[in-house]
Amino acid sequence: IDEKSLKQIGRWPWGRDKLAELTTRLFEHYSVAAVGYDVVFAEPDTSSGLSALEKLSATRFKHDQSFAHAPKNARPLLDYDGRFAASLHSGPTVLGYYFTPYPGTSGVLPKPAFSPGAMAGQDKGFINNQGYGGNLSALQANAAGAGFFNMLADFDGVTRRMLMLQKYQGADYEALSLATLLTAFGSPLSYERVADAGSHYTHLALVADGLRVPVDSQAAVYVPYRAYPGYRYYSAADILAQRIPAGELENAIVLVGTTAPGLLDLRVTPVARSDPGVEIHANLISGILDDTIRYTPGYARDLTMAILSVLGVLLALILPRLTPLRGAILSL
Repeated sequence: IDEKSLKQIGRWPWGRDKLAELTTRLFEHYSVAAVGYDVVFAEPDTSSGLSALEKLSATRFKHDQSFAHAPKNARPLLDYDGRFAASLHSGPTVLGYYFTPYPGTSGVLPKPAFSPGAMAGQDKGFINNQGYGGNLSALQANAAGAGFFNMLADFDGVTRRMLMLQKYQGADYEALSLATLLTAFGSPLSYERVADAGSHYTHLALVADGLRVPVDSQAAVYVPYRAYPGYRYYSAADILAQRIPAGELENAIVLVGTTAPGLLDLRVTPVARSDPGVEIHANLISGILDDTIRYTPGYARDLTMAILSVLGVLLALILPRLTPLRGAILSL
């Protein structure tokens, strides 16, 4: 959803009839493997005027027999949410949503990856949420799944890590990247404890269809970034107009997100000052497929403290015996 698309189709949000057409086009014309929406659809789409037509039929024109059947006859065409929901059956489609640390909910959540207690205490360190912003129930019920797209920025505002799982009311829910990949493969998610090489520590690994995703105690991983732009971008307007050769997207996992600056989904990453948020999810999917996901092992904190202690003691013993210049060189 870029500047070109906004110019040709109109300002965002678009009517969901356009999104229905986009989803159907991706599966039926381009034969993609799966589609993940880095967008939440929390409110009904009233842009078609159907609600106004029904209101007129029930009030001002309720005695007009010629007008009585107009809303019913127009509903299949003007019910944009219904059309979008039907298009989600075109292929494996995953919707996005977000969690919040404060109470309050909207929409509905998908089925969790792990129900309460299913991880047998392995999720004690996971981030626990109080609320969420989900999709309309009619849309979520017709989608193959959903995943959260919360960003995990560090203290300096840079997004280096991303959560793979988060908790809500005791259940564990997967990220958009993981949910899209699982949907594309049609695989269930499981977990196991794996030993860290050369130590007595273990880490949690999420497992699906032979793929293993190692995570730290918060269920976070480091994003294996490619230099921006690391992926092919296609304008939604070009997809709708079928200006892209069909073979370019065949069997691909497609993410639908925004790159237009006005839509406010640009993030600071280690490789770009304004990286589209949707590309972060793409990097995670590639990292899982390529087995390049990295995490912080359990022994990292202890090893860091040991190194600092040893170096601190050595410097404290040696520096008083050296000249300032030699001491500075040694410290460096």
